[in-house]
Amino acid sequence: MGLRRGDRDEQVTRLEHGREQSSYPRKNWSSLWSKEVVATQTGAYLHRFQDIHDDRIGEIPSTWNMLDWMDETTKLIHYTNGGPWLQAYRNHPHADVWHRALEAMHASRRRKRAA
Repeated sequence: MGLRRGDRDEQVTRLEHGREQSSYPRKNWSSLWSKEVVATQTGAYLHRFQDIHDDRIGEIPSTWNMLDWMDETTKLIHYTNGGPWLQAYRNHPHADVWHRALEAMHASRRRKRAA
């Protein structure tokens, strides 16, 4: 599923790690993939919806794919230009959301190991 957008990511290089970022159609449409698909497919496949015709791509409310901002309706934030795991974005306006989710994940893993 994805949020259909008319935008394209025009950024070519992320300075944090110097790796090229390709610009292509549908790049910011992707938001929700199953764990299995994410684990077995390339980033290009995930962002381009390769092998999926436009009429087979569903739409979701924009609250499920916010690009670099959020408000009280946000369900999923997409750190489009870089997230708090990168040094240059440590002070991202919504870094606290990511850090809380990271800590919750670590706490869950610790509980599972202790059980």
